[in-house]
Amino acid sequence: MNKELSDWNKYWGHAWKPVPDVERIDAADYTSPEVFEREKDRIFRKAWLMVARQSEVAEPGDFIKIEAPTLDTEVVIVRGKDGVIRSFYNACPHRGVALVRQCEGRTGLFTCPYHAWSFSTDGKLKGLPGAEDFPHVDKSTTGLTPIHTGVWNDYIFINFAETPKQTLAEYMGEFGEYFDDMPFGEYTRAVEIIQDLPTNWKNFNDAFNEGYHVQVLHPKSLPMVPTRINPLNHMYDPIYLAPHSSATIQSNTDWVPTGKVMLFVYASTGVSFIHVDGPEEQAAKPRLFTTARGINRIGLPNYSTSTMNFFPLSQFQILADRYMWLRYWPLSPDKTRFIVRMYFGAPPRSHLEEFAEAFQLASTRDVFTEDVSMTRLQQQGMKSGGVKEVVLGENEHMIRFTTQMIRDYMNAED
Repeated sequence: MNKELSDWNKYWGHAWKPVPDVERIDAADYTSPEVFEREKDRIFRKAWLMVARQSEVAEPGDFIKIEAPTLDTEVVIVRGKDGVIRSFYNACPHRGVALVRQCEGRTGLFTCPYHAWSFSTDGKLKGLPGAEDFPHVDKSTTGLTPIHTGVWNDYIFINFAETPKQTLAEYMGEFGEYFDDMPFGEYTRAVEIIQDLPTNWKNFNDAFNEGYHVQVLHPKSLPMVPTRINPLNHMYDPIYLAPHSSATIQSNTDWVPTGKVMLFVYASTGVSFIHVDGPEEQAAKPRLFTTARGINRIGLPNYSTSTMNFFPLSQFQILADRYMWLRYWPLSPDKTRFIVRMYFGAPPRSHLEEFAEAFQLASTRDVFTEDVSMTRLQQQGMKSGGVKEVVLGENEHMIRFTTQMIRDYMNAED
């Protein structure tokens, strides 16, 4: 065996073990209205969904309004006077009017714009004009309809089930315990892009859970990823802790940026091999994600990215000094709301660093544009009738795992 390859073998670990026993997927799973309706009912109404950060409702009275478009629902998330974060359907119990119209704000009382029924931040009915006309309404038992809510490591999850089968802690399980030291709360600045795209939501799972396509689709936008030893960009060190998963990829240890712009951008990140901050500068920055125990636990040289899947809705792409939160809200069998939010840490300290950050954003946009173009074409092929099954390789083990989780939810007993 080539010595160089032998040296790298130690990083593969169980790179494709255990491989879920999923080799093919029925193409109808991507196009069928019946399958889509069952996914809404069996998955999105029953699983815990990551929808916001608790820092978005940092103080008592802070609230945000979010959409859950898969379920045609708006949700109000609010931190109460007691500090507890709660979620409610955005509907007044009087006549169903959407109670909150602002996307965010701070209040001590939600007041319906139709008849001025008012509700405290814990959802209780506090006042209704002409109360004498509603003798059958008991204020102590009438209020906003709650949605089960929990928090894990700065992230807010909701569950639309009347009685969830698991608490959030049980749902996160060992996965949540293993990654609970991730410093998400230290990354406070974000840029968000929202697109409604003509493709099935599972195509995004396919796109972002394998590295097989990188050398073909991203030769210019990701030249630093494929390596001589791993040209097909197999993902290292998968972690399968149902229903969630994680895996890691490396950057090319041989690749060095040559253009002046790229040299500057990498020098300005503060985490590359070109530039190292002094102790005071580094202390002022958020902790690098590579200090967390679950990130690059096998010690890959030139760590690039960890992919973390929070079934069924969200994925994190974790770089050393920033991260992206991806969400895929299904809208129909062939339409998905794709939301990308990139989080950064400390603000740029100069115009040059500001340029470097903008360059990174533009580069990320280019990569996602290339990926999204494939999800569109994938859906076209699925709808054509010319494809009966999707075929998965063993190198696409992350797709296999999530597909198995989808099947488990779809086939679970009530």
